[in-house]
Amino acid sequence: MNFHAFLLFAVVFGTETARAISQIAFERLSAWWGSRNEKRRHLQAEVTRLRREKDGINGQERYAEFIKTNRKLTAALEELKNFDGSVSAIKQSWIITLVAYVLSAMVYIFLMFWYRSEVLWNVPTLDLDPMSSIIAFPAGKPGDVSGFFWILCCRQAYASFSSAFSYLWSCIKAEARPGNKDS
Repeated sequence: MNFHAFLLFAVVFGTETARAISQIAFERLSAWWGSRNEKRRHLQAEVTRLRREKDGINGQERYAEFIKTNRKLTAALEELKNFDGSVSAIKQSWIITLVAYVLSAMVYIFLMFWYRSEVLWNVPTLDLDPMSSIIAFPAGKPGDVSGFFWILCCRQAYASFSSAFSYLWSCIKAEARPGNKDS
């Protein structure tokens, strides 16, 4: 195999893996954020209920109940403030994912520009007349395999292997679940 072809395959594999890892991290953080958001809504409802309860209590007649409700309200407000700090985590995850996508796109654009006219190898027995000029695009003659086409093939191969691996992994996880009994 040509060194440049191997190099392009390695770069495609690395950038696609980095993109997949950032996407998985974003999905996990989003799921975590969703559960935290539910807790936050519950806390806001609790604060609203405590405020109404406090407003309905006459502080001079039922002082002990008023103070107890006020302490609960203060504690709930403090806990609600702590939830607001986790917004930055989801923003950071979104930014990391965006940066990973932009960097991988820049890497692909650079590689396609750099290898636009380089022939990685020549396949003289290639007998696909309409496809041979597409495979050789942009600057090769029919029978050549261009860097541009090779990058596209590597990305497609990575996507195929990745989906096959995730399917196998999900099957293995399904079989390993407790309570899954084969008859």
